[in-house]
Amino acid sequence: MDYQTLHSAPLLTLTAIEGYIDVLASISGIGSYDPVFKHSEEVEEFGIRFRIMDLPTIIKAKRAEARPRDFEHIAELDTLVAWRKKTKCSIRVATATALQCGT
Repeated sequence: MDYQTLHSAPLLTLTAIEGYIDVLASISGIGSYDPVFKHSEEVEEFGIRFRIMDLPTIIKAKRAEARPRDFEHIAELDTLVAWRKKTKCSIRVATATALQCGT
């Protein structure tokens, strides 16, 4: 991939052994790197530490994008946010296999 392609593409989809990785120049309703980073959290999956957007920010982005498939996800994500607040638990996003709960 050359410099021009990297800097001019609004979306790049990379293929990894674990699946696809979307690299976006900007996210609807959120903006570019700095505001996305501000609303992200660090996770570790597959032995790799990386950042993902927090759930409220994902919901905000999906509302701004306003695609039918995004609206289908919003109700589920809202339920997950409410559950996390009630139980003080978090779930590993990539594998959905481990819970971390506080008191």
